Amino acid sequence: MNIREAVQDDNQSLIELQRKCPMGTDLVLQLDSSPDFFNRSRGYEDWHVLVAEEEDMLLGAAGYTVQDKPIGGESYSLVYEDGFMVDPEARRRGIVSALQIEIEKRTADSDIMHLNIIEGNAASHNFFAGRGFQQVKGCAPFMVMAYKEHAVDKFKIRRMREDDIPVVVDLLNETYREYELYNEMTEDSFREYYGRLPFYDMDDIYLYEGDTVLAVAGVWEYDKVMKFKMMGFNTKWKLMRMITNFMGLFTAMPKIPDVGEEMTNWHLTPIGFRDPHAANQLLGYLLNMAYKQNVGMINLPMDEDSHVKEIRSGYKHGTGSFFWYMKPISGKELPEMGSKPMYVDIRDI
Repeated sequence: MNIREAVQDDNQSLIELQRKCPMGTDLVLQLDSSPDFFNRSRGYEDWHVLVAEEEDMLLGAAGYTVQDKPIGGESYSLVYEDGFMVDPEARRRGIVSALQIEIEKRTADSDIMHLNIIEGNAASHNFFAGRGFQQVKGCAPFMVMAYKEHAVDKFKIRRMREDDIPVVVDLLNETYREYELYNEMTEDSFREYYGRLPFYDMDDIYLYEGDTVLAVAGVWEYDKVMKFKMMGFNTKWKLMRMITNFMGLFTAMPKIPDVGEEMTNWHLTPIGFRDPHAANQLLGYLLNMAYKQNVGMINLPMDEDSHVKEIRSGYKHGTGSFFWYMKPISGKELPEMGSKPMYVDIRDI
């Protein structure tokens, strides 16, 4: 078996492998990054996708990126891992282990490896725990439903302009300054970060103004990066779908996709605020936009202790759970994450 860096010519093979590897247990989703598998990674500066192949057959893949981030006031070189896939016909042949060993070899000079695992994925938990990873944080992806128009203070809301960047940067830093893994932004790093995201534009960011800018929020049309198709769900989801369909005969209700249907979604980024009400109104404004464009939900992944969850008040939302895992790789001890909330980078989800 050969492990190498993926190239653009692997694009179609990676997309076909992805379609063979649905994600989840209770809720099973098929991921589809067509037409360009690598868009998932292009938001990072230093990103890599590795493939495992045998006799020119692509059997597995995994991605990683290396970034410097602060924990406890100290800067660490962190390796974020994502996108592990193995062809179902090639499982139990050590492919995931081989990919993980290769990533660890390539990043041996870094300090910490980290990744997230969705609740219920026992196989991934067991594998990474067996390789020395420790669960350090519980997180929650809040899925805010776009199913009707909401009354909002639309006359206080406008698109961000280029000359707003200094104010927006200050607002984001004020919102997350005490969070672990948050690198304070500068005007240049803000432009670089959002300029790197595929299918993102400064026109996707909105401000809520009072005496000053009270909140900022934007949406990333993630459906253009990766599509999600419902492949199966448990009894709880079936019951929820039956109830919402019945209630939908009498009032506006969120639509829960059936098996074979796509879950359309946007990601909420950036989000920063001085006033929770202003951010709540901005979220409602963006939900109205999503509703008019037939987008089912706006996703906001965060530490379950994040104060940002205040802004979802008054909007129907679904919740889930995923867990953050870390492993020291350079002889250092794993730092204590402490009581501070952790900043969840939207690119890592």
